[in-house]
Amino acid sequence: MAIQSPVHYFSFAATNDLTGKQFYLVDCDAATSTSSITNVITPTAAGQKVLGVLQNKPAAGQEAQVMLLGISKVVAGAAVAAGDLVMSDNQGRAVTATPAGAFPATNFIVGRALNAAAAAGALISVVLQFNGKE
Repeated sequence: MAIQSPVHYFSFAATNDLTGKQFYLVDCDAATSTSSITNVITPTAAGQKVLGVLQNKPAAGQEAQVMLLGISKVVAGAAVAAGDLVMSDNQGRAVTATPAGAFPATNFIVGRALNAAAAAGALISVVLQFNGKE
């Protein structure tokens, strides 16, 4: 069972409809956030930097509550073992991070899985660490 222990939330605006993306990883929308981070979107490339985990189900333009620090529920994008370092897939789901040395320059660690996922779509608990490259 996935658990949560929030430390810090922040609110942004959802650029797109994120009603089906609760507990997905999100990043700032560079097109609308040029001088400060105001809007969030789901990642479009595996391993890209993320800002946090979406906690609610906002439609486009509505408030998106994002957990920036703590232990959050996250939707898995594939099977994940407890203890694995995780990164984002191209849809904002957590997947096991690629081993060190095989990383493209764009893969960033999101955190560590506290429990396992048998397959894509399962909810796991992730300690948000945002450590950068493995």
